[in-house]
Amino acid sequence: WEELRGTGISLEDVRAQLDRRDERDRGRATAPLAVAEGACVLDTSDLTLEQVVALLLSLVRAALERRGGVG
Repeated sequence: WEELRGTGISLEDVRAQLDRRDERDRGRATAPLAVAEGACVLDTSDLTLEQVVALLLSLVRAALERRGGVG
C-alpha cells in the first residue's frame, strides 16, 4: 500500500481489488484458493506489528507444546 501513496489509488480501491482477486481465485476450477486444513487464519488488520509478533509467537509456542517441544 505504501508504494501506491500519491498515485490516486485509495486504500478502499486496493481492498476492493484484493477482494475481487480472492473471490476469482476461490472460484477457479483448477487449484482454487482455500484455507489449508489445520491452518490458523489471523486477521491482523487492527494489530500493531508488535501485537502480530506476540500473537504468532504464542501460536508457535502452543503448537510446540502440543507436539512435545522442539524436536
